[in-house]
Amino acid sequence: MPLAFYGKRADASFWDSHWKRILKEDIGSIMRNLEGSFLAQMMKKWLPKEEKILEGGCGLGQWVLYLKGKGYNIVGVDFAGATIRQVKNLFPNLPVVVGDILSLPFRKEEFAAYLSFGVIEHFEEGPAKALVEAYRVLQEGGLFFCTVPYFSPLRRLKKVVFKSYHQPKANEEFYQWAFTKREVMNLVRMQGFEVRRIIPFDLIKGIKDEFLGARELYELLRARSHRIEATMKVGKNDVVNKPAWLPACKGVKLGLKRILDRYLLRNLFGHMLLIIAEKQRGEER
Repeated sequence: MPLAFYGKRADASFWDSHWKRILKEDIGSIMRNLEGSFLAQMMKKWLPKEEKILEGGCGLGQWVLYLKGKGYNIVGVDFAGATIRQVKNLFPNLPVVVGDILSLPFRKEEFAAYLSFGVIEHFEEGPAKALVEAYRVLQEGGLFFCTVPYFSPLRRLKKVVFKSYHQPKANEEFYQWAFTKREVMNLVRMQGFEVRRIIPFDLIKGIKDEFLGARELYELLRARSHRIEATMKVGKNDVVNKPAWLPACKGVKLGLKRILDRYLLRNLFGHMLLIIAEKQRGEER
C-alpha cells in the first residue's frame, strides 16, 4: 500500500498559488539549479535530441525552457492556467499550453518521449488514468521519464514503528502518494510500459524530512557556507589572504557529497524515484 501525504489538495488553484510564489525568485537562479542536476544528467543520457518530447504537468515551464535551450524539441502542458499565462508573459515563444494530463490535447503517438516530474502521485484514485494518456500520446518504443515520491525503507520502518506517522491532521486533505519501487513498477507495467530503470534520488531531502533536527542543521550549515563564499568574493584586482583551512573545508564538502551519492544510501533514504520506461509494441490499451 502506498504512503499517503496530507496537507492541501493539489488542484489547479493550489499550483497557481505555489508557482506564483516561486516566480518571485530570479528565474536565472532557478535555471542554474537545473544545470548539472541529477535529472538533467539522466535526460542528457536518455532523451532523443531530434524527436518531439512532451512534459505533462510542466508548471513554470523551467524544464521546457532548459531543454529548449539545449536544442531539444519539447512542448509543455499544465492545467494551472494562471501559471501558464504568467509564463507566456515572460517567455512569449515558449511552447507551453493549458491542458489536462488526463485528457491531453495531442494526437495519438505524437511524441517520442513523455516527461512527468512529480505529477502522477497527486491523484487520490491513483495514477492509472494519467499513465493511460501518457501511453496513448507516445509512439511505439517511446520513452516514459517519470518521478514520484519514494516510500523508502526508512519511511516504511517509521510507518511500522510510529502510529501517528503520516496520519492526517484536522482539516488536512489528500496531497500525494509515495510508492515503493515494486509498487510503481507494477503500476507502470500494467499500462503497457517496459521498465528500464528505477533509481532513488534526492537523498538530502529524504534525510531532512525524516530525521529530527536534520533540516535545521542543514540550513545552518548552508547559511554558514554562503557567508564564507561571500567573504571570498573580491574584485579581480583585489588581493585577499584565503584562510589556510579553506582547501580542507572544500575537500570535506566534496567527500561528503560523494558519500551521499552512494546508491545504498539513496536506496535507504532517498526522497524520490526516477522511472525510465518504454512503451511496448503491441495493441493499444
